[in-house]
Amino acid sequence: MAVNWTGRATNQRLDLFQKLNEQSPTAAARQDDAIDALASELDGLVTYEKLADGTHWVPVKGYPIVILYERDPQTRDATVLDLAPTRTNWKPPAD
Repeated sequence: MAVNWTGRATNQRLDLFQKLNEQSPTAAARQDDAIDALASELDGLVTYEKLADGTHWVPVKGYPIVILYERDPQTRDATVLDLAPTRTNWKPPAD
């Protein structure tokens, strides 16, 4: 199993890092490490909350960010699709 990142998710991660880095480089590094650690855990069998369209989501513990990803049913590989800051009032759609 593997974890892949879409270009969009990669750009969002970089954007989140750069914005926080302007205020606090240490906080930006910690946040990026937390995102990386959680994304790495997607390489296991764990599957988090599932949306109606089949996309999964998991909050980054301690940070106002949600990782949206999909899992290939055959290979079980995870692809990070998007990073959504929860301060944008992101909520999973009602089932």
